[in-house]
Amino acid sequence: MRSAVANVVYGLIWLTLFFELLFDSSIRQAMLSFCEQHIVLAPLVLMLAQVLLASFALPCSPLTVFAGVLWGFEIGILYSTTATILSSLCTFFFSRYVLKKRFSGKFKFKWWPKISGVIEHYKWKASMVAHANPLFPGSSLGYVFGASEISPLSFLFGAFMGTLPLQLMTVGLGFLIAQGFDGYNFTLSLLILVLVASILFYRVFAPTVFEFFERKKE
Repeated sequence: MRSAVANVVYGLIWLTLFFELLFDSSIRQAMLSFCEQHIVLAPLVLMLAQVLLASFALPCSPLTVFAGVLWGFEIGILYSTTATILSSLCTFFFSRYVLKKRFSGKFKFKWWPKISGVIEHYKWKASMVAHANPLFPGSSLGYVFGASEISPLSFLFGAFMGTLPLQLMTVGLGFLIAQGFDGYNFTLSLLILVLVASILFYRVFAPTVFEFFERKKE
């Protein structure tokens, strides 16, 4: 009960901070000025910030929205996707080559054999489905996948395929907000759209894809 309340409080604080930064015109103008004055440094700051948030399993979605606000849709997609993939790989390799070796055999969870079995069976498809879920901190999923036996290439391909649709939506949201679109109404509509898309994906599309590959193996 306490952990659930703590998560709700933490989520509210995170959302309040995000919306304050996003819709405060003075803060937004300061960030735009920084990006204009530091063409190379600004995207590096974005990437480093996302790596830092991912390292502590904190949501990185606000940064993808800011990418659309600060650089527009096309460049924002490039910078944001690069930052997301870089963060995913950092957590993946840290988990595989540091945490896995250091804590191997010390911690045993009943659910881990089942999770790792699913990952190793579906490989890149498991990575794609996990990264497509808007409720998971996608850049931090590398901690889980790095502890399994999936190859880095399979993880990377699945991460890219799974995160791209969310990148398009969140960066697009930031771009529209920067153009003066009504942020509140659009955010509400987007959240509903993401929810519906997620339900359709997990109930219809994902099982169909898995069944197709299963039949292909047989």
